[in-house]
Amino acid sequence: MIRRHRSPRPQVTRIRLLGALSAAAALLVSSCTAPLPDVTFFGNRTAVTAAPALWCAVDATALTLKCPPADPARERHLTMRPGQPLQINLPAEVAKAPWLVAFRYLEGSGKEAQDRSPVFSDGRLSYTLPPVSASSQLLRVEVQSGLLPTQSTSGASGFAVSRSWVLVVNPSAPPPST
Repeated sequence: MIRRHRSPRPQVTRIRLLGALSAAAALLVSSCTAPLPDVTFFGNRTAVTAAPALWCAVDATALTLKCPPADPARERHLTMRPGQPLQINLPAEVAKAPWLVAFRYLEGSGKEAQDRSPVFSDGRLSYTLPPVSASSQLLRVEVQSGLLPTQSTSGASGFAVSRSWVLVVNPSAPPPST
């Protein structure tokens, strides 16, 4: 009886093909990065979604930040009247770390001032920034996250912000009195 031997060639080719496909898939997956989270600002019956204006790489071992220049093109704009509140909504991936809201506004007298919310570390997904007064006009609102403890040369404690989302408020005339 004569036996025919199959050539191992097709099996080797199949293994090489599977290996090449696996390598290509791994390369494709490793080159993909998840999109950065957005924050939504809602005021004056309008919602605006903002991508991060600042997103720094944090080296926790060396306690350093590597930040690209802030990108003003990522700042979003919203028109609001004096005395209006602003609703801010965060995705869970941002809310799970401590965050705060820093803001600038014009007082009724026309003097510019700034303030901030408390630092939130309870996982809350939204915050309503109330007006400072009925005549105060918001100018700029910044959600800040990725807070890293710092200490100045004088020994004062503070924190550095490694992530931020920015809203620029365009003032609108107050509604006419009725």
